[in-house]
Amino acid sequence: MYYRLLEKLKDYDLPYVLKTAAPGTTDIGQVPTLWVDTTNNAVYILIDVTGGVATWVLSSVGGAIVTKTGAFPAFDAAESQVLNITGISNNNPVVRQVRLWFKDADDPGADANVNCRLSFYNKDELTEDQLICDFYFNLVYTEVKVETAGTDETADIDSTAGLVAYDLIRFTEGTPENVRITAVTDADTVACTAIAGVHAVDEGVVRVAEITEMFQLYDADSSNEIHAKLEMLSDPGTDVQVTIEVDIQ
Repeated sequence: MYYRLLEKLKDYDLPYVLKTAAPGTTDIGQVPTLWVDTTNNAVYILIDVTGGVATWVLSSVGGAIVTKTGAFPAFDAAESQVLNITGISNNNPVVRQVRLWFKDADDPGADANVNCRLSFYNKDELTEDQLICDFYFNLVYTEVKVETAGTDETADIDSTAGLVAYDLIRFTEGTPENVRITAVTDADTVACTAIAGVHAVDEGVVRVAEITEMFQLYDADSSNEIHAKLEMLSDPGTDVQVTIEVDIQ
């Protein structure tokens, strides 16, 4: 059950060993190293070696998926903001999916299509030598151009710049909801899965960036936190926050 995860970890040069029992304090290795106990279906990660004593922590691989939500502080320029997501059950969760979007009801003041970099780190100093992995994507903000009615399968919006077929978009006001674009029809119209609610003219519509690659984090601070940094590579406009959802296991 762990082989897909191990294949992904090869991309980040994280070493691992396959064993038939749990590790002990004398099992010394490079920090971090994954230890896969194939007998008991468990995964451990080596987080520290001090004075010849190894500290291994049990991974949550194989447990229930939990969604953690947070919001990066407001952006008003091409800048970076930091978020530590707390309340994680252990120091090395497996991330199943990540979703980000301009926070519901936040309005940057104009249509926006901003390139972004999201980075995850193993300590809260967030220096590049502590980088685990990073991802690049765009966040889009536009507004409803023609009021929607329940069951509509098209949306007239101010601009489709930055949107493509199969993107997930979110109506951020009234009763927020997500729909999937099936086609970008023209410069201000998209075809989409059924829109359940009524959304008035000038209500916000945003692209939900989806990171579907599975990867594993580890917190060398042993604080049971996810250390994340989001960088706006261009100015998003007036103060806007970004919501992040992380599905962990």
